[in-house]
Amino acid sequence: MVEGFASVGLHWAGWDFRVMRLAVAGLSLITALQLTACHKTSQGPATIAASPSLPPPPPPPPPFSAQDAAEALDTLKHAQDHGFAAARFRTEEIERELGSDNASERAEGQQLLRTAVLDYARAQHGLTIPVGALPRAWNQRPSRYDAGSELNAALRGGSMRAWLDGLPPQTSDYRVLQAAYVEATRDHPDRTRPRVEVTPLDLGEQDARTEALRKRLALEKPELADIDADAPVDQDLVDALKSYQAHHHLEASGVVDEATVAQLNAPVMSRAARLRVNMERLRWLPHPEPDRRIDVNIASAELTYVRNGEVSTQMLAVAGKLGDETPIVSSAIDSIVLDPPWYVPNDIARREILPKGAAYMQSRHFVWRGGRLIQQPGPKTALGLVKFDFPNPYSVYLHDTPSKASFSLAQRTASHGCVRVQHAVELARILAAEEPGMSADRVDKVLSSGRTVRLKLSQPVPVRLLYLTAEPKGDEVVYHPDVYSWDAELLGLLDRYSAPRRRPKGSRVWSRPAGGRVQGERAPSTGPTD
Repeated sequence: MVEGFASVGLHWAGWDFRVMRLAVAGLSLITALQLTACHKTSQGPATIAASPSLPPPPPPPPPFSAQDAAEALDTLKHAQDHGFAAARFRTEEIERELGSDNASERAEGQQLLRTAVLDYARAQHGLTIPVGALPRAWNQRPSRYDAGSELNAALRGGSMRAWLDGLPPQTSDYRVLQAAYVEATRDHPDRTRPRVEVTPLDLGEQDARTEALRKRLALEKPELADIDADAPVDQDLVDALKSYQAHHHLEASGVVDEATVAQLNAPVMSRAARLRVNMERLRWLPHPEPDRRIDVNIASAELTYVRNGEVSTQMLAVAGKLGDETPIVSSAIDSIVLDPPWYVPNDIARREILPKGAAYMQSRHFVWRGGRLIQQPGPKTALGLVKFDFPNPYSVYLHDTPSKASFSLAQRTASHGCVRVQHAVELARILAAEEPGMSADRVDKVLSSGRTVRLKLSQPVPVRLLYLTAEPKGDEVVYHPDVYSWDAELLGLLDRYSAPRRRPKGSRVWSRPAGGRVQGERAPSTGPTD
């Protein structure tokens, strides 16, 4: 038995020895092949065959010329006009280093200037806040942006000024908000405005409260300043109040109620903060903005259809209530569903429909199908006669509604998150008329037939669900209540991620602390502001 194991061991030992000999022979062959790569040529000494090499390192970024640096610093010094902190870009430190007699400090100044300009360029593209820090309901995320390549091209092409000027959004809406922001942050000597109190507004009456009201409204309507502040209440004052209320989406009652007083007494700096967060929201939008699009402002609950860059149609809307907020999202309507059924979300079915009992469900044409509660098409369906579908991660859409009374509400936040449209059928007819091979008549014929039909659009219509509490209207800005308290949330994120950078001594790397509100701004209230 022992001899058997011994013979086996010798056999494997012999096999291992042969394997080792083959391995050595293989290594010798490889070495020989490598040596043949080194040979003597008839023209010169031995040469070594080139092995695959790494790609060459990228060229160093072009430096700022004196003119480039001056233009960049001028832009950074005026960055606060766009809502950025005045100290964020360290212009004084950069100027000091660039003007140094020490060559290494001047080189460091070049690097610091490049860092600051890149930070500014990204900020103007809505990249101040990391995408991961934005709430899930804010889906209008800025696009990827290569600021470094653009800066290098501007430096090499001598187009620094044009490039810097083109960084902010090039839209009339942004320009209106930005001009209003500069005005709101300007240090006016008469910034303190008279405080208004709730008061009856009876013609012919006069007291200290009506005097304060007249002075306050004169700031909005200068023609009132020509009348003595202590003059009795007249129709012009009542009309001025109604105009102010309508402008700020309050009930134009001519009554100095609590909501109107809150709007009139809102501090100026809360207006600046509100303008700042809305400028940031405009930076998130795709650029250039499409000439044809549907915009829904959630804050004002209004829908606007833009065609060829001009407003074509406007109508009221109803957005989501608190707890069912309509998300901020950009997409494109790719189909219109005529006479749609309503596939009731399970939580809504459990919370709102099932407790009402079988009789209610039968009268509203609810049926169970495949374990899902569905409201069949018809005049009483929650979606009305039309639904506008567009891809989005929230399963929201625009739709008609049989609940027309909701459009008369002063604050139109009443849906489960989808957007109810006041004249949905008319909007469907407009879009169908502009679709090749389709017409407005087709919408009417399908609706009269009672059939559910999905009209696919070969030319999807861009749709943007916006949240603008400071909304440009022509050359003016209309302020809406921050119904979801998203202004304060966004302001906090901007303060956190746009605080001035700190550079540790001896380091060229700037770090940014976790906070730092733009100097002079106050957090906006969640109620209406001026």
